[in-house]
Amino acid sequence: MTNLVKNVTIPNGFDLNSCGQESQPEKSLSLLERLQSVSSEIKQKAAQKVVFTPPIISRDGLPTIKRGTLVGIQGRFGSHKSRIGELFCSVVISTLPQNDTKHLGYSKHPLERIVLVHIDTERNTKEELPQTIQSIRKKAGFNAFAEVPDFYYTSIKTIPRAKRLEAVKEYLEYVRSQTDGHIFCVLDVLTDCVSDFNDAKDSLALCDFLNNLCENENATIVGIIHENPGSEKARGHLGTEFANKSSTFFQIGFVRDGNGNDTDVIRLRYLKVRSIKRPNSLYLTYSAEIDGLILAPSEMLASVEGSTRRYDANDIAEILEDYLTSTPVSQTDLLAHLKAETKLSKNPIMERLAEIERKGKDWVLHDSSGAACYLKINRLTGKATTYQLSPIEAVETDQ
Repeated sequence: MTNLVKNVTIPNGFDLNSCGQESQPEKSLSLLERLQSVSSEIKQKAAQKVVFTPPIISRDGLPTIKRGTLVGIQGRFGSHKSRIGELFCSVVISTLPQNDTKHLGYSKHPLERIVLVHIDTERNTKEELPQTIQSIRKKAGFNAFAEVPDFYYTSIKTIPRAKRLEAVKEYLEYVRSQTDGHIFCVLDVLTDCVSDFNDAKDSLALCDFLNNLCENENATIVGIIHENPGSEKARGHLGTEFANKSSTFFQIGFVRDGNGNDTDVIRLRYLKVRSIKRPNSLYLTYSAEIDGLILAPSEMLASVEGSTRRYDANDIAEILEDYLTSTPVSQTDLLAHLKAETKLSKNPIMERLAEIERKGKDWVLHDSSGAACYLKINRLTGKATTYQLSPIEAVETDQ
């Protein structure tokens, strides 16, 4: 296929095959020289006003996905996390009006040229993946059965796990050789791109490779990740590492009723958004009519909001992330804040806090800088109980 490869010039481009490897001896630089070069570049940019590039995807005027960043979407099995990935795919190549209901209010920058890459790891290639590609085309305003310019897709499902990272590298190198446009790549699912998602070496190698794409190769990467069973954490060492490196990180899951059963309402939470205040969650539901997610109708949302489960443990966790820091807060002050935010009484609030506490570090909270934390409750005899966010320092493996 070498005769298909076009020679293109990429700003700040580099050879993907050499990612993380030493350059040829005649071109090699010492570590100090490389750091000095970076320092010089930063010095030049810091001497003038920084003009930020427009975000690739926005909602309500707020940047959701910025150019050249890592983005994560985590959720349990069957939580529609892949549909959110497909949604963003359709947005970046869309020819539809920016207020199209199929896109949940998300829109791309009108002048941005995007090259979409979808790399799948789970669907079968005879029916499931072709249907997904058709769905992305249709929701973007194209003929579902016709090829779309600047839309590349493949599957690594049949590639041995030990060779999947290399396969991803080679495919992205091929795409880059075809175009100088900005690459928007969705990896569904991320943990299937390595031999072992609990192996630190594999996890760091993939994260370093993807970070280099964002930094040097004019790309934005979206990784879709399963959650650990019975946990709020992205799966394995890789999930935690990717969450730490991401600029935007979502969690999607069903809202539960008073008996703890899933309802038809789906919550899309912003666990982490760098540089802006974390937006409020979106409440969605699946629509068979469009075979996708839509904003939950007012009557459906009202039925959830009308119960005390409207502010379940997930909602309380979201409030804690915005209110607590590493500085201890008294129980009296925290309860007063949560009562004002939720209109709940003390007992339901204490039940939600106890639910979060029971899961310990398995219930991951994010502080204002996006760092992973857990809820720490300080109980000392003779002293008032206090609450704070405490950083999760070690990476636990998936059970």
